[in-house]
Amino acid sequence: MIQSTKYKNKIYQKSSKHMSGKPEENFKGLGTLLSVVGALSFISGILSGFNRRMMIVSNLLLIAGVLLVLGLEKFQAFMTNKKRLPGAIIYSVGLILLLANRNVAGGFLELIGFLALFGGFLPKFMNMLQKLPYVGKYFRFALPKVFYQNSTEELPL
Repeated sequence: MIQSTKYKNKIYQKSSKHMSGKPEENFKGLGTLLSVVGALSFISGILSGFNRRMMIVSNLLLIAGVLLVLGLEKFQAFMTNKKRLPGAIIYSVGLILLLANRNVAGGFLELIGFLALFGGFLPKFMNMLQKLPYVGKYFRFALPKVFYQNSTEELPL
């Protein structure tokens, strides 16, 4: 009986090593994963001829991912910031057009809105991607100067 309890405690300790003590950090990891999967499925939706279903699912994943990473208060403050409000409106109009079966126009407006919202963070994100082992060399290319105009912004984490 004592040995089985010790064995169960060892299993619990091994499984709890992978999870941090703070739930917020676990949410950020899940949010990052959802955001990446959402972005990749959005690109796949565009490349597959503006597949409406894939683009809608990608929007749900992206919004849920960003919401989990930032939290509700920071997400609301981020989207309603005066500098980012036009990007949020353009993204929302693109989502409405996508739901109204205007795939091409909605996809382009969403892409423009997304770049308006997160374009200032793109140089930092690219710098992070360039430091990845094995695949970082594929991200070593120059971005257009437009993305460096607002690159002094900090991520709202």
